Amino acid sequence: MTIKIGLSKKELEKSIKNLTVVLANEMVLYVKLRKFHWNVSGNSFMELHKLFESQYTETEHNIDEVAERISKLGSKSIGSMKEFLEHTTLKESDSYESQKAMLEEL
Repeated sequence: MTIKIGLSKKELEKSIKNLTVVLANEMVLYVKLRKFHWNVSGNSFMELHKLFESQYTETEHNIDEVAERISKLGSKSIGSMKEFLEHTTLKESDSYESQKAMLEEL
């Protein structure tokens, strides 16, 4: 199907490529927020637990919007962790940081 929205084929491909990076970044952020939600501890546990939950819930909505936009532009959205890691500009977090480190990383 040819998408006619006033963009050249090259511009459309660039938009899809950029949205793919956004999608990958959103997924890495989502996983990071889930991890922090599951592993936060300490004095501000409940506040941060709820904060991380609200953030990953919002991020999940954003992920869906970006993936659907890519589809509407005539392409397929990436969907495996391998693909997300290939396209992201964010780094994964391999450790269980303190509350302060979690917030600084986000």
